[in-house]
Amino acid sequence: MTPTPAGEMRPLDDLHKRAAFSCGDPKLDEYFRFHAGQSMDRRTAAVWVWTRPPSQEAIGYYTLTSTEIDAGSIPPEVTRKLKLKSPPRLGATLLGGFAISSGLQRQGLGRMLCMHAFDMALKASRMSSSVGVVLDAYSPGAKEFWKSMEFTPMGEREGGMERFFLPMAYIEKLFRPHANEERTQ
Repeated sequence: MTPTPAGEMRPLDDLHKRAAFSCGDPKLDEYFRFHAGQSMDRRTAAVWVWTRPPSQEAIGYYTLTSTEIDAGSIPPEVTRKLKLKSPPRLGATLLGGFAISSGLQRQGLGRMLCMHAFDMALKASRMSSSVGVVLDAYSPGAKEFWKSMEFTPMGEREGGMERFFLPMAYIEKLFRPHANEERTQ
C-alpha cells in the first residue's frame, strides 16, 4: 500500500481555515478560499483538504469530479487494451483543483497529495466507472509535474491548457505493486 500524507485528509468542512491559503496561483487560491464550499454544497466537486491537526490550516487540497471523455482522445495503447470498437464516450475522473501551500512546495508533498487523490479516484471507479484520471494544466511547471507523475498529454485545449490522462489500470497497479509478481508465480 502506498503511504498517505502525514496529518489528516478529509472532505472540506467549516472547520478548515482557508482565508490565508496561498499556493502561488491566484486562480487556485481564489477557488479554494471563496468557491470550494459552494462546490461541496452543490455537489459539483468533492474537495479534499490536507491539514496537520490540531491546526486546521490547509497544507493542500484537490478536487475530484466525474466527467466523460471521447475514447478517441485517450492514448491508442489504452484504447487497444480496452478493446474498443468505436469511439464512445467513457466515464473518467477529473482531478480539478490541485494545490500545495507555497511554503511547503518542492518537498515531495505534491506527490503524496496526488497519491491520496489517486486512491480516492480508484475507490470511486469501483462504484461508478472511470477509465482514468484526466486533468487540465496551464503552467509549464504544472505540465512537467503531471508528466513526472506518468500522465500522458492528450492535446492542447483553449486558453493554453493542456489535457492529461492517466489510466485507472495504472493507478490500480500503484496500490497493488506485487499483483504482477503473484500472477507469474
